[in-house]
Amino acid sequence: MPRAGLLCTMHLSTRTRIVPASGRRHAMRSSGTNSVSRQNQVLTMSTSHTFRNCVCASVVAVIAALFSISGIYALAQSKDLSVEIAQSAMQRWPEGHLSSSKPVYWHYQLGALLSGFDAVWYNTANPRYYHYVQNTIDTVIDKNGSIVAPSFVPRPLDQGLLGCQLLLLYGVTEQKNYYLAAKSIHDQLVAAMKDPSGQRQDSNFVSAAPFLAWYTSVFQQPQDFTLITRQFIRNEPKADNPLAVGPYLAALIDALPHYPAADPGRGQLRAILRHTASRIARMQAPKSGLWRQSLAPQSTVAGNIEPASTCLLTYALAKAVRLGYLPRSFMRRTARAWEGIQQLILPSIGVSDPRIVGTFLLTAAEMENQRAGLDSLGKTILLDAWYNSQTRTNAAGQTELFHYKWDDRSNSGFWLLGHMFRNRGVRTETLTTAPTAANLKGADFYLIVSPDNTAKNPHPNYMTEADAAQVARWVHHGGVLILMENDRDNADIPHLDLLADKFGLHFNNVLTHHVVGSQHEMGKMLLTKPEGFFTQPHQLFMKDTCSLTLSGNARPLLTWKGDILMATAHYGKGTVVAVADPWLYNEYTDGRNLEAGYDNFAGGQEFVRWLLQQP
Repeated sequence: MPRAGLLCTMHLSTRTRIVPASGRRHAMRSSGTNSVSRQNQVLTMSTSHTFRNCVCASVVAVIAALFSISGIYALAQSKDLSVEIAQSAMQRWPEGHLSSSKPVYWHYQLGALLSGFDAVWYNTANPRYYHYVQNTIDTVIDKNGSIVAPSFVPRPLDQGLLGCQLLLLYGVTEQKNYYLAAKSIHDQLVAAMKDPSGQRQDSNFVSAAPFLAWYTSVFQQPQDFTLITRQFIRNEPKADNPLAVGPYLAALIDALPHYPAADPGRGQLRAILRHTASRIARMQAPKSGLWRQSLAPQSTVAGNIEPASTCLLTYALAKAVRLGYLPRSFMRRTARAWEGIQQLILPSIGVSDPRIVGTFLLTAAEMENQRAGLDSLGKTILLDAWYNSQTRTNAAGQTELFHYKWDDRSNSGFWLLGHMFRNRGVRTETLTTAPTAANLKGADFYLIVSPDNTAKNPHPNYMTEADAAQVARWVHHGGVLILMENDRDNADIPHLDLLADKFGLHFNNVLTHHVVGSQHEMGKMLLTKPEGFFTQPHQLFMKDTCSLTLSGNARPLLTWKGDILMATAHYGKGTVVAVADPWLYNEYTDGRNLEAGYDNFAGGQEFVRWLLQQP
């Protein structure tokens, strides 16, 4: 499955009165302490009484830093902006407590905030953000999957946002209570959409579409895509109003990646996205880069920019470019909008409204992806699910592929590695049959990981000489092949060597770097200087690996304790990379399991950047 639509969207109506830019520039002309004091006074006057009393000192510093004497928002251009705002929001609303006098209650305000935290966690692998989400959700459902949040109202908006968090937590933990709660919400929404009276066909169902599409994809109910598509078609916004267009497009772009390639609704939604985005692009304010409350071309009303919908528009357009649904030319428009958001919206909101903070975090995380570079936009990495075709039974009693798979968010999966590729515009796809010239033709990268042995799969598909010849021919024509092995007890090594040996990369059928239980220190690799593609110091973790022996033009990329663990070789116009361990699976990249200090996530980002530079 392509990138999971983790970011559920919402209809928002909060308005923020924007302080005119000229007024702020006048306030910034003087320098020194008095200047900073006046700047902070402007910020204070533009926020609510609650914000004045409760805003965290760290966020005041963040926002004040945005107003440099030169007028350049240096901090806002840094990748740390989403992190700073998220950390301040955690202090402002500990474990989802939006009110200090009330218990945690489920509301779309909280759902919007948690969606932003999801995005920051995926971009940083900092477990604090994941635990913030989990601890909050655990207060609103019980161990049996019943929703116990006070005053929970079963509205599509609230249900969809809660459902997304439940699917995220189920995917990561495989705990059945999250599945049961998500199933309850799904069944209610589907029943309402099938209501023969037609009384429930309202636009709020669109806000639940990302959850419904995600659930439908995970729990194998493809017939529901027709219902979801129908909601988008029926509720396509006709008025030029960002209050409707922003949340609508954000919901569409989050739902679309879950659609099967052959589903007719996929093409219909992409057509809606294209013509709606084109209309919006013509109505973007040329100077600020933002959209006013009215998108009508004749509208000249200044001020009253709706911050949440403006963020959602920017987020949706930027994500659509990254996923290849819109042309690169929209990147200029999203960059202008992001600059306007930082200059006009961010200073006025602080952390006073969880809905706006959540949408801001979504947008910040997406724009940080764009800032990192989409130079590989349009390329495809194909992940093998033939040589490693292990299955498990999910909470619904269905059989599903798992273990080093793009859509596996549990410890065994490659979801976060896929996220690293997708963040750079690369499509992540899966090959469930043996490789051939035909099915490798559209791939730029082909990844084979830990082929099955009989201990892992009673009916393994072994590499053959014929398969190896097909793959080698594809590499020779310019493909990039990535081979990740495992130790001798957990993978088939001899058959994969039929392929690897063609490039002078031989996996040794051994067990080395063994780690006992949770004694992670035994698998620690401390890189203090550049080596191979690693340009920064890292404390990496690998356990129970094999090793490599090289010949021909193969060269080592990483050697540890006398063993070659990573190596590469050129073959014709292509490149082959061999790694002695599948070291980037979620268990050791998402921050939840290793002690502080290990940074496989950062090492993985360097690995992905290097791969994308290979010919």
